[in-house]
Amino acid sequence: MMSQYVKAVYRMSTIDDNITNRSKSLEIMKSKFLELLSQMLPSQSLKTRGPVWLGRYERDNTPATIAQFYADSLFHPVPFGKIITLIPEDAILVQIAIQNGFHTIIAKSLESTVISLCKREQKHTIQSFLEGIGDLYNIGFQPQIANLYPPVQFPVSRGTPMISPLVRWDHTDDYYVYQYRGQHIISSRERLVSITTTDGEFEYFSGHVIDGKNLLPATGYLFLIWHMIGLLSGIDYRNIPIVFENVKFVRATNVSKRENLNLLLIIQEGSNNFEIIEGDNVIVSGFARVPNDIACEKLPVQFLSNSDEDNEYMKTADIYKELRLRGYQYTGLFRLLKSASITGKVGHIRWPINWAAFMDNMLQMKILTFDSRNICVPTEIRKLIIDPEYHMKQLHNISDQDKSKSELSSNIFVNSCRYIR
Repeated sequence: MMSQYVKAVYRMSTIDDNITNRSKSLEIMKSKFLELLSQMLPSQSLKTRGPVWLGRYERDNTPATIAQFYADSLFHPVPFGKIITLIPEDAILVQIAIQNGFHTIIAKSLESTVISLCKREQKHTIQSFLEGIGDLYNIGFQPQIANLYPPVQFPVSRGTPMISPLVRWDHTDDYYVYQYRGQHIISSRERLVSITTTDGEFEYFSGHVIDGKNLLPATGYLFLIWHMIGLLSGIDYRNIPIVFENVKFVRATNVSKRENLNLLLIIQEGSNNFEIIEGDNVIVSGFARVPNDIACEKLPVQFLSNSDEDNEYMKTADIYKELRLRGYQYTGLFRLLKSASITGKVGHIRWPINWAAFMDNMLQMKILTFDSRNICVPTEIRKLIIDPEYHMKQLHNISDQDKSKSELSSNIFVNSCRYIR
C-alpha cells in the first residue's frame, strides 16, 4: 500500500509549470499514511526550532513527532506568501528539494541568492550537488568539503596517486590584457641588441628600403645609443637631452624578417665614446654626452639661412616620386614629408612620435638638395643636438592645424628642425 501511495503522490507532485498540487481528497488517507509513516521513522520528538526557522507552524502547535511533521507537510499547503515576507532581502537560501518551484518563487519575489543542491532535470545528482557546494564557495562561504569523503589516515600508503597531475590550466580562450613595462635599468656599459622586422619594437624599420635593400637607418643607430644612455641612468630617454659628435657610419647593415641583426653597443666610461659592432667589425663610432645646459649647445638662430621666400611646391606624392627615381623606396614612417621647396631648404615633416623615423625624414630633406640621381647615404655627422623636452613643449603650443607639421630649414652645412640640429 505504501509503494502505491508513493507512486500516486509522485504522479501528482508537480505539473509542467512547477506549481505544487495538493488535493483535498487526500485528507482521508492522512491517518493511514501517518500510521505507516510512524512505523518507518524514529518516534523521538522534534527538536525545538530556532529563531531562524520559518514555516507554517507557530511555536505552540509544532508537530510532536517527525512522522507528524512530514504528514502535515504533505497534506497541508505551505503559505509561501506569508513566509516570503519574513525572509531578509540579502539572505542566501539553499534549496534542498528537487523541484524548482521554490527557486522560481524566490527569484520573482526577492533579490536573495538561491542555490539549488538538487535539480530535477539533471541526471547526475552528485554533480548537481557538488555544483551547489561550489556556488556556496563562490559567494563567500567556506564549505567543509573534507566531510564528504572518508577520513584519511596519515601518512598515506605507498602508491597513492598524486592530485597535481589532475589539475590543468585551460588555455582554449585568448584574452587581451594590459602589460605594464617599467623602466629597465642596466649596469653594464655593453648591451647586445637583436633586431628583426618581425619584432613589434623594430617593425617600422621595414619601411627603410634603399636600392632594394632593407637597411637599418643611420638615425636608428643613434637612437639605440640614446636609449642605452637612458637605461644606464635609469631615466626615460625621452627626458634626456643628448649631443652626438663626430659620428662615423663605417658600413650599412641589412635588417630582415628571417634573421636577427645582432648589434653590440659599447659606451666607454669617462670618455663617452661609443661603438656599435656587428660580428667583429665596428660599423658606427662616435661621441655621445648629456649636456649640463642644452641651450648652450644650440646654434644661434642668426646663423641659419633665411628661406622664407622658398615656396613649398612639392607635396608628398611629388617628393617620394623623386626619391623613388633616385632609388629610395620609403614606406610607412619613412614617408612623413608633407611638403618641400624645390631647393629642399624648407619643408614640413609630420611628427610620428618616433625619434629615429623623424630624424631620418630630416635627412631626406638633405637628399633633395642634391641635384643628382645617385644614391646618397650619410657617412658622418659632425654634431647632432636633440632637446626632447623643448620639442614636446613646442608641439603642445602650436595650433591643432599645424600640429602635424614641423618647420625645417637646411643649407649645405646645417640641417635644423627647431629642436634638432
